[in-house]
Amino acid sequence: MVFAGIYPVDTTEYEELRSSMEKLQLNDASLVWEPETSVALGFGFRCGFLGMLHMEIVQERLEREFNMTVITTIITASEYVGPIITLCMEKRGIIKGQSYLTSERVEMSFELPLSEIVFDFFDKLKTISRGYAS
Repeated sequence: MVFAGIYPVDTTEYEELRSSMEKLQLNDASLVWEPETSVALGFGFRCGFLGMLHMEIVQERLEREFNMTVITTIITASEYVGPIITLCMEKRGIIKGQSYLTSERVEMSFELPLSEIVFDFFDKLKTISRGYAS
């Protein structure tokens, strides 16, 4: 299972995002989520997906069906930050944010083209982080 944070771009749309997530979960029983907050991003949700493709599909459905623009984040161990940043930059990624949740956990936000994620991004991410990153 892959875990990621989903936050509305406009923080005033939190309740709309909650309603959209509830509706999505009616059609997708494998989607699990719970509310969470981030100092940098505000109120959002910690979501569990079956994989990176499932995460992309949920994000696309939020945008297409509910007109929600969201920010998606992942959590990783701090010792793998450098190689993960390198991987994301190689995949034409733009860093949107980085915060240390604890001395061992880092939350990084990147904007990456979908075409770069679909091919082999998840496999390389798991290899670089020895399975810790999601």
